Amino acid sequence: MPGNATRRPTALGALAVVLALVTGVLALVTPAEAAPPVYVVAGDQPAATGDQWGLHEAYFSELRAAITDPGAFGASGTVDAVYTIGAPRNVPLTNGALNGVDVYFLSARDVQASEYAVLQAFVQNGGAVVVHANAPGFFDTTAWLGFTLGARVVYGDGAAPYTTTHRAPGPSQVVGAQSGHPVVNGPFGAVNSFENWHSVAGFTSVPAGATVLARTTLTGPDDNGSTNFVTISNVATLAVIPAGALGPRSGPIVATSDVDTFSNAYTTALGYPTDTLCALTGTANGTLARDAFAWVAAQKALVPPTTTTTTTSTTTSTTTTVAPTTTAPTTTGAPSTSTTTTPTTTGPVTTSTGGPGTVAPSTTVAPPPAPVT
Repeated sequence: MPGNATRRPTALGALAVVLALVTGVLALVTPAEAAPPVYVVAGDQPAATGDQWGLHEAYFSELRAAITDPGAFGASGTVDAVYTIGAPRNVPLTNGALNGVDVYFLSARDVQASEYAVLQAFVQNGGAVVVHANAPGFFDTTAWLGFTLGARVVYGDGAAPYTTTHRAPGPSQVVGAQSGHPVVNGPFGAVNSFENWHSVAGFTSVPAGATVLARTTLTGPDDNGSTNFVTISNVATLAVIPAGALGPRSGPIVATSDVDTFSNAYTTALGYPTDTLCALTGTANGTLARDAFAWVAAQKALVPPTTTTTTTSTTTSTTTTVAPTTTAPTTTGAPSTSTTTTPTTTGPVTTSTGGPGTVAPSTTVAPPPAPVT
């Protein structure tokens, strides 16, 4: 008996040492870093847009390259989010046309009234929109959101070889109070101004919830080859609407009043020898485009999850699919991602709030909010 009594503390001590070692080893194990969220960007079928001003066409080739560059967007990039280019969409948009799209790029076409409900439902369900307007009655792509476009001025058009610049004589200036906004001061750098090209209009009013980031004042011909000069004064050329501003799950919106803000239309490669600055490499417009998509990624991560309710004769359960939770993009530190799933009980009836691009049969779409001048 005395021998057994003296051995028990020794055995317990050994066990304590083993547990301490195991705990120490586990503390050194770092969980695998979660993969970055992947966002599908898509625009319209090339046949639907003016000339080549659609996302999938030549004038936005540099933008496509910029947002799919893994050094800029990706697990080892500046922003811990991935953009992929999806298939172009047929227009006019109908219910379900934007299924599978996370960011819809809208430019250089007239939006029909029948599409308003589809677009608004897409935004209300968390979809993001990057939209470029042009002029009243001529590719006005922002009226469905409640933006009002004023008169335009036109620079540079003439007979080939296009020896007159298409660049506006003065750039858009970032609003001083907004100089710290991540769209104009983000992970890819800060911009104080950016160029406008060819046909330049401005927003004379923006919807409630929108923040104006840049403005311009210009004087020029009111049309191609016109001798009638007009002045657009202190009009907005860049505005954003953050996630949640238009509804509980509404997605973010970036709106410009110039279709060429993110384009490479007027470049030597496309036959315009005087306009080498219309590019997204080494220019303020290029920095702005990258920062804008970085902001969209951060805003998308703020959209609350969708909820699906499954009903049986005896039980009702709710499954919450959690969207990736991502901190604002920075050049240091990667956004974190978390997912929580609650088990469900299968049953014959399922209802869902849906995702971007889905319009439920009972969806009621509110008119655009009242404009703010």
